[in-house]
Amino acid sequence: MINPLNILLLANRLGIVNSMHVLRHRQRIKRGHYTRKLPITQPQFAGKFWDVSLKPSKPHAALIARGDEICEGIFRQFDYTPVTEGEKPQWLKGVYRERQHIHCLNVPINDIPGEDVKLTWDLSRFKWVTQLVLAALHSQTPQKYMDRLNVLSTDWLRQHEYQSGVLWFCSQEVSLRGLQLMLSTELLGGAPTSSLLELVEQSYKRVKATIHYALAQQNNHSYTELMFLFYAARFLGKYGINIERPPE
Repeated sequence: MINPLNILLLANRLGIVNSMHVLRHRQRIKRGHYTRKLPITQPQFAGKFWDVSLKPSKPHAALIARGDEICEGIFRQFDYTPVTEGEKPQWLKGVYRERQHIHCLNVPINDIPGEDVKLTWDLSRFKWVTQLVLAALHSQTPQKYMDRLNVLSTDWLRQHEYQSGVLWFCSQEVSLRGLQLMLSTELLGGAPTSSLLELVEQSYKRVKATIHYALAQQNNHSYTELMFLFYAARFLGKYGINIERPPE
């Protein structure tokens, strides 16, 4: 049962309308609304995740250096600290490896001291996707970076069911990942594969399902999520997937 005092405190902080959206979101989680609306599903694979051929081009030292790091299994945690992850990273850290198959909106987060969920989220923001694409576009050996991109993308997808686990918990994180995918596709200039389109579509569904909750929070999450919904609807429509458009 919801504590009336908590309702008053929430209303004082967010206002009546936003508080109602927050309370409705919490009730929907308890009643299993999201597990029905966003069922856990297995990704479908059809060949390469990225299937674009690039010609050699004039090298750009800084972009190639970052791409080479990733090829060697070195990633930049929060864009700063070099972390060696090897050929295939450990995408889920700590306790979140044990919660991989729980529906995303039922996953407990930051409930154990020292288990910072951002350490898991960071790698799956897909900054490395755009960094490898930029390296490929500015290299004499573009296939080296495209091969690495395919290995990482396919490994990530094979290990994570749609709408399952902590990597689908936060709509802002899902939005950041989707924005990197769409930006990288546009940079490469080729048509996206069916696997990539499916991932963007599943991401759209996840973010759209809780957008009113995001808006009610009155923080920067809603800006990221609305931007993703706006571009994702048009991106998918461009390739023949006519998904429901977000509010303008």
